[in-house]
Amino acid sequence: MYKAMEKVEKLDPMYVRQMIQQFQKDEIQKHKVEQEKAKQIKTSEDDLEIRCKRCNAKATQVSDVRQLGTDYLVLDNSFKGTQFKELLLKIQILLNSLKKCLAYKIYVLYNSNG
Repeated sequence: MYKAMEKVEKLDPMYVRQMIQQFQKDEIQKHKVEQEKAKQIKTSEDDLEIRCKRCNAKATQVSDVRQLGTDYLVLDNSFKGTQFKELLLKIQILLNSLKKCLAYKIYVLYNSNG
């Protein structure tokens, strides 16, 4: 261990700085590749589109909707929230009903096994 510490102390600081920067660039590139893979997975066949009720235009994907407290947020930058407030309300109602349905199914499963 002391030999390794001595070797590190003898290294040129500029060389160490360059190695750290190269490592950081490599890690950023890996992270970008992982994000692209996640996007491809996210847009799988199971991911549903949310469409505008009035014009039937694609609004966003279900996977882009996140709940923050009692609010629902759309993570997609191309989503125009001011045009789709009514749609977001429908999403909230749908998600709440899905939660109730899931809670009921869990209740039934728990009581049938008990």
